[in-house]
Amino acid sequence: MVHARANRLSNHLSCCSLFGLVNRTVTKAGHYKLRQWMLTPLVNATLINERLDAVGFFSQSENEEIRTILYSKLKAFGDVVGIFRRIKKRSATVKDWWKFRCSIESFLASQYVDSGSAVRLMNGEASNATVCGSVDEQGSH
Repeated sequence: MVHARANRLSNHLSCCSLFGLVNRTVTKAGHYKLRQWMLTPLVNATLINERLDAVGFFSQSENEEIRTILYSKLKAFGDVVGIFRRIKKRSATVKDWWKFRCSIESFLASQYVDSGSAVRLMNGEASNATVCGSVDEQGSH
């Protein structure tokens, strides 16, 4: 159950809330997901333990390379929900389509991140596989 006032919090108040303190998300989707988790916390012990295991995995120092790679891939992931909304309204721009393409590429690349691929990516062996930089760097693409 979500308290009615929780949905009306303005962005400037989130800096003074628990959400504002723990929010380190890099995508709008991540921001939304974390907010939903905090408004409707888990009560299933199995799911809580699975989430804690995932946090524990990424917190281990030997997984720092994987964390770094995933962070960079997730940072490249755009606001796909907003892009879909503009596509549906037929108001999407070329920049929106480019961001959508880069988001898909970023998502697919993140699916193959493991310790071996992290080392290859960190050494630059696979970094040329992407054609998406920031949209601003791409100009009018």
